[in-house]
Amino acid sequence: MGRAVSDALARWTEEEREVENEYRRDVDFVRREWKTKVERLRGRTVVVSGGGLQGTFESYEMASEFAARFRVALTFVVGDYPAEGGDRVWT
Repeated sequence: MGRAVSDALARWTEEEREVENEYRRDVDFVRREWKTKVERLRGRTVVVSGGGLQGTFESYEMASEFAARFRVALTFVVGDYPAEGGDRVWT
């Protein structure tokens, strides 16, 4: 029984780590590509997943429906880049 619990916890921890890594890749994409790919989409809702832009949408509802197919996805309306010190937004 103890072995089964230990194995389950190890799998869960690994899955959590993978999700966190995927989230970080998506945030890194937004930071890196803000000026070239993201900023020009101001006012539109975007879905970022798998370390790249997956789609742009007229409404948040449409984007959310699309984003549901990914394990991890950033879904947001493009506005201004967070102000200096705004890194709290990315953590």
